[in-house]
Amino acid sequence: MALCLASGSAIIDGRDAVTGNFPNSVAILRLGEVFGGGSLVSPIHVITSCQIVGHFDPPKPERYLKNRSKEFLPYDLTNVTLAAGSRWIYSVEGGQSRKASDSYPHPDCVDTQFYMWKNDVGVIETSKQFDFGPNLNGLYYWTNSRRILKQAIDSLVLSKPICTVMGWGRTSIANYSEWLIYTNVRLVPPFACVDRICQQFEGNCDLVEDAFTKSGKLCALNLGSSKPGKGDLGNGLFCDGYYYGLTSEIHYPEISIYDRMDFSFDLYRTVVREARENKEVYFPRFSKILQVKLAVPDKNTASSHLCVQEHYIWLILLHICLLTITKSMMRYSDFITYSEIT
Repeated sequence: MALCLASGSAIIDGRDAVTGNFPNSVAILRLGEVFGGGSLVSPIHVITSCQIVGHFDPPKPERYLKNRSKEFLPYDLTNVTLAAGSRWIYSVEGGQSRKASDSYPHPDCVDTQFYMWKNDVGVIETSKQFDFGPNLNGLYYWTNSRRILKQAIDSLVLSKPICTVMGWGRTSIANYSEWLIYTNVRLVPPFACVDRICQQFEGNCDLVEDAFTKSGKLCALNLGSSKPGKGDLGNGLFCDGYYYGLTSEIHYPEISIYDRMDFSFDLYRTVVREARENKEVYFPRFSKILQVKLAVPDKNTASSHLCVQEHYIWLILLHICLLTITKSMMRYSDFITYSEIT
């Protein structure tokens, strides 16, 4: 599994990204080669595919024959590096790299016989914080309600939007690229993927549908010859500028499959928010106040948007302070007047 991941392809027939287009994207390298990607959700946390975090292997034969279980084995992180902040993985134009220090698979992550992983989400932690700047920042969940997230994603799927995926790797089946590339896919209702997978696994449609619908999957049709590949596992899926999930399966020629962000909510809350509450990691102050939406911010408008909102909040706070001071002065003035009269 590890060798397969390390040699996988990435975006096929995609377009070159511009610096700052995807400031949350992270390339995950093993021994200097890209084998996956992810998105920054804090200065030290990258959300990615469970397949990038580890793999399954049957435990001792007698134990496997007894309960048919598999054992999840985390990958060795000794030679794993995370690169971000630049289109080129080896760039000096503002790019940063950090060593991986720990990983957290989704507790219900499991592989299936249909080239599909259930709850295909994991988090990689870095040994040192990334320094946020114009070309590098983190994604933040914009609501504390998983129900609201689910409703938003369900509505999104019904509209069949054109969405964007990105990654580092091949520009064709034969040629590699070290630059960040992106392409578009169209989200469609789940049955479109279920039907195509059933054609390959005849007689197992019920199992395919169960694996797809109960494990938080999004279905997308690849547009033309451009499509994501193995090297893109874990990279973000962005629709209308907002992060909705991550690349999970790319084995099928016409479709690609993504894990919904609402199914990673509990893992995010457990790993990332605990670090925030324990103050193990620095978070920009606006993330605490505004809970910035998951988005691919435009380099110019996003920064001004944040500044406007942050300034607006400070103006409100200043206004409250002035009202408090004014009331205090009025009370003091009344006291002076009363003292003079008496």
